Amino acid sequence: SGDYNPIHLSSWSARLFGFRRAIAHGLWTLARSVAEIGADAPEHPLRVEAEFKRPLFLPAHVRFASVADGSRSLTWDVRSEDGSVPHVLGRMEHAS
Repeated sequence: SGDYNPIHLSSWSARLFGFRRAIAHGLWTLARSVAEIGADAPEHPLRVEAEFKRPLFLPAHVRFASVADGSRSLTWDVRSEDGSVPHVLGRMEHAS
């Protein structure tokens, strides 16, 4: 992401700030989620909202799921691989 915040660089530097391991950048996770939606996105222009719930420690395997709420909006989430821990909850809708 180009963000050189120590919490994103290595486990060693993340521990200096109270994290047990490096964490994925939230905006990178958001951008990757939007890219995953791709052609399933509502008509442009879009409004994107996200709630960052828990840090995503690296390395990690996550589960991504999206559900269309009609033709003009879509919700998604990024959760731990077992689905128990929400990392990012999002909503995308046509910005009319």
